[in-house]
Amino acid sequence: MISLQPVSEDNYISCMKLKVKRDQKMFVATNTASLAQAYVFNDVAKPFAILKGNKVVGFIMFEMNKEKDEYAVWRFMMDKKFQGRGYGTKALQLGIEYLVNEGATLIKLSHVKGNDQTSKLYLNCGFTYNGELEGNELVMEYRLK
Repeated sequence: MISLQPVSEDNYISCMKLKVKRDQKMFVATNTASLAQAYVFNDVAKPFAILKGNKVVGFIMFEMNKEKDEYAVWRFMMDKKFQGRGYGTKALQLGIEYLVNEGATLIKLSHVKGNDQTSKLYLNCGFTYNGELEGNELVMEYRLK
């Protein structure tokens, strides 16, 4: 069973040890950098470990700015050993559910151009391209109907 657990003193080291495949490194920041960002932007950044049972298999971090009604998936990664098993799809679905429960009606995320595997995952989970670019990243959104 896949679940999300807030990053804490019990799991942050496991999150930092997660690695993507060599050819994916250009597509996502390290979890160490993401946790540093979460520390700096602690008013809106919400980092979570993705667990399969009790084992940390991935990392996801949300932006939740309720005052501005802004919700986003800032980071999302699955460890290279756990990719291709459907865990990422389930984790992203749980993330969407979490943000919707927090009040989101629009969720944004972005990915580096050329990251076709991630694009396919996001499309399968209901995200669509909105035509925006953030630097070299394509912006997608999930709208509640």
